[in-house]
Amino acid sequence: MRKYIHLSVSILLLSLLQACGGDSDDDSNPVAGAAAGPTATGPGASNVGAFTAKFVPTEKKRSILLSMSSQSISPEALEQADNGAMLRLGSTTLSGPHKTVDIAGDAQFALGRWVNGTVTQSTGAETLTGEDFRSYHYLAYNALKELPTSGNFECATVAATAPTTNSSAARVGSASGTASISFGTSGAAVQGKIQVRAAGESAEVDLSTHIKAVAHMSIMGAFFGSGPGAAVTLASQGNSDPALSIGYRARMPGGALYLGVARLTCTRK
Repeated sequence: MRKYIHLSVSILLLSLLQACGGDSDDDSNPVAGAAAGPTATGPGASNVGAFTAKFVPTEKKRSILLSMSSQSISPEALEQADNGAMLRLGSTTLSGPHKTVDIAGDAQFALGRWVNGTVTQSTGAETLTGEDFRSYHYLAYNALKELPTSGNFECATVAATAPTTNSSAARVGSASGTASISFGTSGAAVQGKIQVRAAGESAEVDLSTHIKAVAHMSIMGAFFGSGPGAAVTLASQGNSDPALSIGYRARMPGGALYLGVARLTCTRK
């Protein structure tokens, strides 16, 4: 039987820390000064999305922040630079000489990946120096105001960070996904997959779940552990149609675990 957990992020701040290991040094270099634009260092550069406007948070603002050593889901304060890079997600900040890549977003969401700078959390601070395997992936979004009781939607990736793994020898990968949503009186039935490609391998992460309320995030597999899984939630895209905000971990056939975030936009069938 498939197992998943529903979390109400409107009342619960999650910050689960797990040590996942990692080697040292990639061929990226520290970058001083302001956050960089939407660039990437591997095949993910072709499908990360585009930045067209700063995110406009509402009272239903949310954020997902992932790295190989931590995962947090927060409804707290957000701060964004003019170029689209997020500098604060809840209680976590990026400061000092810093660089953000894979920047994408508009008034409805903000997505990117921190690779340089000092990341300060309630548990302490970490200085990033350009290695992809130490990346922090983030996605800020607004939750839906209310859950539709009917309607069918098809969803596709509009932006995604280039997935990273915990080896300094590995390059970033690419990710894309599709999903369908059917709304009924019992909530939203989601069916879909994220496909991750890296180092000549590929893997899929199942997004299939049932969401019963607008404030719920469905956690599947070992997303808050040391294995593959996903966090899936409904999001606003500024009209009556929903979007999907997703964090994931994908296990490659060779054993490598890649993580990232993705935004899927949906249209009525």
